[in-house]
Amino acid sequence: MKKSTFLKIAGVSAMLSIMASMPAFAGKWKLDEQNKWYWYGEVSTANSWKWLDGNNDGIYECYYFDENRHPLMNVITPDGYQVNGDGAWVVNGVVQTKTLSDEIDFIRSTYAYTNAHIGEYQAKSQPTDLFKGYSTDGSNTFYYTQSGTLVKQIARLDTMTVEIYHLNPALGRSASTDFIQPETTAIFAFAYDKAGNEYRVYLKDAEVIRCIGPDKVVHDFPRGLIYGEFVRSSLYPNPELQSYVYKEQIEEVLRTISPFWYQSYEFNERDMEEMKNFVW
Repeated sequence: MKKSTFLKIAGVSAMLSIMASMPAFAGKWKLDEQNKWYWYGEVSTANSWKWLDGNNDGIYECYYFDENRHPLMNVITPDGYQVNGDGAWVVNGVVQTKTLSDEIDFIRSTYAYTNAHIGEYQAKSQPTDLFKGYSTDGSNTFYYTQSGTLVKQIARLDTMTVEIYHLNPALGRSASTDFIQPETTAIFAFAYDKAGNEYRVYLKDAEVIRCIGPDKVVHDFPRGLIYGEFVRSSLYPNPELQSYVYKEQIEEVLRTISPFWYQSYEFNERDMEEMKNFVW
């Protein structure tokens, strides 16, 4: 999950500037051996604010974590903001939230900004770091900022052309992990085949949050779908995708974003539970 620049906050402009670039994360609340809550997920929470969706309803609240990764509750945080008894950031008693639509707005803004400034980037035919697993199938163009950050890739495959957009540092957001792979920075892919069919995939934290196929029907996945859930295998029997007719094309788009996405993905508890019924 990611923190958006489109927060529903009134009268706290300073907090807006601080919070705008902070990401939100997938995971769940758990109790530790001291019977204290902590966030079980993919990223460190120590001494920082995080937007979290603990009940997978697509609405994220903001929490401040101490050095032991426990959320502060019913206090004023070190930087001067109020959190309630559940640990959620409040303004005048009102819990501050953001939604899936906020994230989609941020992705669209990044797409527009990158294309508007495309002439300022360095265009290369090969990625600067092959080890990170960027696709080199077909004819590619990689666009880098002057500081060396990949912001866009165009992959021209036999079956389709895929434009991949990554987090742009000019908009104040970076990857949520120090282990930078293409799937951790990719936020949007626009693909089109030789027949003129178009596919759009919106992502955050290496998970799919929205798909739009040639029929223009919007399919939202607020909890986020991992790469494996698009693979045609009994490993991920996801009912949300059983009738999705463009699953194969979306899978090809995801493979283009990162050929090693599936191998590099760090299984979480949901994945491990599904694997119990998989017959090798």
